[in-house]
Amino acid sequence: MVAASTGARLVRVCLGWVVIAAVLRVAVVPAEHCPHVDATGADAAGRLALEWVAANQRETGEFLYRYDRDRGVDLGGYNVVRHAGTTMALYQFADVALLPAADRGADWLLDRLVPAGGGAAVFADGSIKVGTTALLAAGLAYRADTVDDDTSARYDTALARLVPFLVSAVQEDGSVVGEWDATSDRGVSGTESPFFTGEAMWALAMVGRTRGDVDATAAARRVLADVATERDQRQGHWPPIPDHWAAYAMAELVAAGERLTPAEVDYARRQAGAFGIQIRWESQRTNGSVNRLVRGERTYGASLATVGEGLGNLWRVARVEPRLADLAAPLAERARCGAGMLRARQATDPDAGPEVLGAWFHHGVTQVDDQQHAASALWLAVPILEVDGSS
Repeated sequence: MVAASTGARLVRVCLGWVVIAAVLRVAVVPAEHCPHVDATGADAAGRLALEWVAANQRETGEFLYRYDRDRGVDLGGYNVVRHAGTTMALYQFADVALLPAADRGADWLLDRLVPAGGGAAVFADGSIKVGTTALLAAGLAYRADTVDDDTSARYDTALARLVPFLVSAVQEDGSVVGEWDATSDRGVSGTESPFFTGEAMWALAMVGRTRGDVDATAAARRVLADVATERDQRQGHWPPIPDHWAAYAMAELVAAGERLTPAEVDYARRQAGAFGIQIRWESQRTNGSVNRLVRGERTYGASLATVGEGLGNLWRVARVEPRLADLAAPLAERARCGAGMLRARQATDPDAGPEVLGAWFHHGVTQVDDQQHAASALWLAVPILEVDGSS
């Protein structure tokens, strides 16, 4: 009787632990879901995203901004900074088939240049936003690096006009004004932006590397020093923002042979941890009813993709910077997971209309920056998948 009673208690204890383990797995630490993707698949998904952009571009150069799949309607609205970012992504792939769409997007912005800061900037919607000019400059830097045709001189000349303005937007302490007053030709106080800062830093770092512009590199270094030490506290960001634009800038700086300071290395390490946590969390989302209670619903395409951009660029940094070499493998693992999720969530039905095929939808709606950021994240993932596999 004693043995039977002990056995029954043991069974109950074991069953209890099984139930606890199941609850922990479902409700506390859900399993990660990282769909398989290889370099070819990631490249194809990125190109399909940009084909959506090109297929839905107007002859004037504007892009379809926001589309409701369920109602089949263009929701309208427009964001000039995202127009510049989308143009950049089209140039990023260096695909001759995408070049006409990229040039139309750039021309739309170049038609709106005004003198500013000793150079030129994009004036649209009644203001000069530094991020718009920065992303246009980054796109034109990609173009200058990969395209040499009869029209290249025009775009190279335009890029040269943008750089002095971006240098002027960087203050002595490394902070970047977010807006510029066209009348006084000065930065607008109190307009510092968490996004424009990294965009300007990246564009300057790219120009410094591709054109050997020492002033641009020096300005980018001032911004990075500030971002790594003071920016988040000054702007009141807590927790510190995971900044994929800053990751782009660091990747360009180390590619140009610039050495990161100890504070900048520490910043890169913190950023890697933040991006890694975000991908791990997103990979545990299934959109199931119980899962939503503990992990929330799956995020939209652009949000997932910016994490992928951060991981992909920090992987580039870790491959060059010995003090971050230990992060290369975990960054590659997280970037592979992000790329797999992006590819799995993309609309790929060949019978879908041009407003649907290649896009990422959230509650039936897609926005052009979903495709922009996803294409860039997948582009960055391709060399990771080629080097480190796709398992």
